[in-house]
Amino acid sequence: MADNNGVRRRVFSVLMDDEPGALARVAGVLTGRGYNIDGLTVARIPRLNSEDQRLARMTIVVLASDTMAVQVAAQMQRMVNTHTVEDLTDNPHRVEAEITLIKLVTSLDTKQRAAIQMAESGFRAKAILVEAEFVIFDHRGFKGSAQAFAEAMSRYGEIEVACSGPVAIA
Repeated sequence: MADNNGVRRRVFSVLMDDEPGALARVAGVLTGRGYNIDGLTVARIPRLNSEDQRLARMTIVVLASDTMAVQVAAQMQRMVNTHTVEDLTDNPHRVEAEITLIKLVTSLDTKQRAAIQMAESGFRAKAILVEAEFVIFDHRGFKGSAQAFAEAMSRYGEIEVACSGPVAIA
């Protein structure tokens, strides 16, 4: 959804050499030109054999108009050691997800545990660590779903949330 100036959420996938300082250079190029980075995730891509070049995929989310999006892509593409820059925003085959860890600090009775297990199942989350005083859930999916799950869990006690940021591929 765009605002009055045509600014909307844009998702870029950048394939680049995995080398020290790459993340800082991309962030510097974007913020130096006044673009606000809304989300950023970067990770090394596993090599299939020992001769493969070490590459990293960076998923960058910025709020930008059509004109700004073209400029962002061009500026990242001009960077040394960048292989591809792809604007995935309107790609119908784009898959995007985040990993969210939610820690629920509480002591629950049997009825509350059953309600939490139903919510966990409904949101496709998974309890990965269950202790007497807390439960840690792993939620994978869209940010909106993670937000709704966190809100549902907050009814049962204090929560702490950590998110990975988006990853996307088409």
